[in-house]
Amino acid sequence: FPTRAALLSTVAGTGFAQLAALLGALPDGDAVRRVRAACESYVDFARGNPALFELMFRSDMVALGEGVSEQFRCIVRGLPTSDLVATSLWAALRGLALLPDADAVLQVTLDAYVR
Repeated sequence: FPTRAALLSTVAGTGFAQLAALLGALPDGDAVRRVRAACESYVDFARGNPALFELMFRSDMVALGEGVSEQFRCIVRGLPTSDLVATSLWAALRGLALLPDADAVLQVTLDAYVR
């Protein structure tokens, strides 16, 4: 790698690719089931890879994740909702994934967003 930034970008890009693969492997089913599974996969990924997740969402790396963010919004569009709500859910997941009680907070969040 010619620079530290190039190395970090490659590592972050690999993380986004892993997250995209998880979202691409969701179970078949209705939209609510798929959205819940996507959110759980996101949080599980973040909690299982905390340093990688932190790197991926640094301000200088987050643009690398536009594709996976759009993939998530497409999943959420299966619900009768807007892109703004999908983006809000994406942002909420990012924050709650860092909490020690993420699983409990995720369930409350899903109950609020996914009806």
